Amino acid sequence: VGETRVLVEPDLPRNISYAVLRPYVQVVDNLEYNRGMMLDGIAQAIINRRLEERARAGGSYLYAQVGQEKLSRSADATFVNVTPLGSDWKGALRDVRTVIAEALDHAPTQQEIDRELAEYDVAFASSVEQRTVMAGAKLADDITNAVDIREAVATPEVVLDVFRKMRARFTPDAIRDHTRQLFSGTVVRGIMNTPAVGEADADTLRAALSEPIATSTNA
Repeated sequence: VGETRVLVEPDLPRNISYAVLRPYVQVVDNLEYNRGMMLDGIAQAIINRRLEERARAGGSYLYAQVGQEKLSRSADATFVNVTPLGSDWKGALRDVRTVIAEALDHAPTQQEIDRELAEYDVAFASSVEQRTVMAGAKLADDITNAVDIREAVATPEVVLDVFRKMRARFTPDAIRDHTRQLFSGTVVRGIMNTPAVGEADADTLRAALSEPIATSTNA
């Protein structure tokens, strides 16, 4: 865990964001690279589903989500955002990190994978159906973002075709391997917003992010 920062803003709710950072590396944007991105997407979707289920079951946070992004040819990052329910921000962060740690230790079930694959299939098929009414501004943004990181844009038909032809590769072990890649990096950096003075500082946030996490053997 590297640099951390705590900001006090009375008008904003508590929020913790941290990122697992890797150097940006130029890739060959071919079909195999995009297959890897789809495996990454399913890995993230499974964790986000588990985070949502834990929040609904009485977790200590209101909302939590993970996501991966490449930023302007400077970093490849996996972000984690947490909105605690109350002042126990350490407990909320611990709960979220536990969900992630269990995903790193244990492969998901095929049932979990199939549920996310079904949702992805609907979304990709819908994009194909809506292709003729795709907003020009949205397409322009996609192209600009792709150029920014020296990658390409595929048509909805290509995306759906690639996805459906690789269904056999979405195995529990493959998803676990991609989950581990998403949470491997050079450094972790974090920032926290709090409405209360003295509730946290950079050192306590760094300590909370460094705290060892015990995972369940039957996760």
